Amino acid sequence: MNESQTPKNISLPAVIITSGWLLSILYSLDPQGNSWGAIEYPLLKYMPSILSFGAFSGLFLIKGKLKWRWTLENGALFIFMLFILAGSSFALVFKNSPLSATFMGVGINSISYFAGYYFFSFSHPKTREKTWGWLTAMTIIASIWIIFASILRTFGLGFTQVTTLYHEEFFLVPCAILFLANTKKVYTTLGLAVLAAVSGALSAKITGFLVSALVSGYLFWTIWEIGKLKKFFILRIFLLWLVGIIFAVIISIILQMPSVLPTGSPGLRLTTYHLRLNEFFESPILGQAFTGAAELILPTRDGFVVLPSHSDLLDIASQGGIFGLLLFLIPAYKIGLRIRLIFLSNHFTLPPNEKFALFLALSFFIVLVFNPVLKQPGLSYFFWISLGYLASLKKEDAKR
Repeated sequence: MNESQTPKNISLPAVIITSGWLLSILYSLDPQGNSWGAIEYPLLKYMPSILSFGAFSGLFLIKGKLKWRWTLENGALFIFMLFILAGSSFALVFKNSPLSATFMGVGINSISYFAGYYFFSFSHPKTREKTWGWLTAMTIIASIWIIFASILRTFGLGFTQVTTLYHEEFFLVPCAILFLANTKKVYTTLGLAVLAAVSGALSAKITGFLVSALVSGYLFWTIWEIGKLKKFFILRIFLLWLVGIIFAVIISIILQMPSVLPTGSPGLRLTTYHLRLNEFFESPILGQAFTGAAELILPTRDGFVVLPSHSDLLDIASQGGIFGLLLFLIPAYKIGLRIRLIFLSNHFTLPPNEKFALFLALSFFIVLVFNPVLKQPGLSYFFWISLGYLASLKKEDAKR
């Protein structure tokens, strides 16, 4: 669709998309990880996904001739969604599985991808910019609170009894820091890069370290590139010293204070990973067609414990087999395109919204490899909307 065919104003879907993002943030900021009790009520729990479906429907109502776009990524994710919904429905009806024990939530949440794709594909450029402005502003405010609360917990000033305090949600923080970075203000960007690197420790999670390393590494790289200019030649020397100090501190902590490092319950995780891998090898093509249980029952000395596998990627492999994995991973080539454009083209002119969406999707992917987050409507909403935005970008957008 060319610019002249683009609707001048799609305010209703913009409001709905923004409301879903705000609700997702509010759900994520519950220190107990229970979405302030909404998790107990399916209608409230899946409200972000319901809102995204409303935005998707609103697009068709406002623009009646809006056509379905059968792109590779759209087709793959549409089949992926139907695959999950069909298998989960079978488990609900014929196996009498409770809703929480199925993968229905993953299928429902993936609807947000299509809302994001169609909204950013067909809305007016000014509407898109304003919407991203609101989305990033809310994320920045939430990230400030997450850092503040994590500092309180770290120094024992509050939240000491909460064990789920913003662990999985931490991926929002480095991405918000990235959005604030401005390559024209070199030393501000340098300070934000250090903040991104250091803040990973506050999450007390390995995924927090990995996400912080991803974002801070990118920011350090941009600063290194700026150092090519003669007036910033000293910046490269300073940057090398700074990175060296950071690595020295990390190595010192590992050697002298290993107790403060997050363990991630490796024994437990290896057990759940092993079970999921066994399920995959038993049926590598289609897995269990998403008719299996989303949670695993592990025996203990006192009875049993019910736990997630702690890896959405392994869940998809065991339940959907190679077929399901391919359907889920095919859209990754769009993210790969974003990475290629950042490193091979003039990345300094790449719009902040594109960088924000790209790293938000990448960071979430890191988290889902080690955590069960695709079932959580509040967290997965950020991923699916960002992925939809990246998929909506055209070649001419990428070369700006």
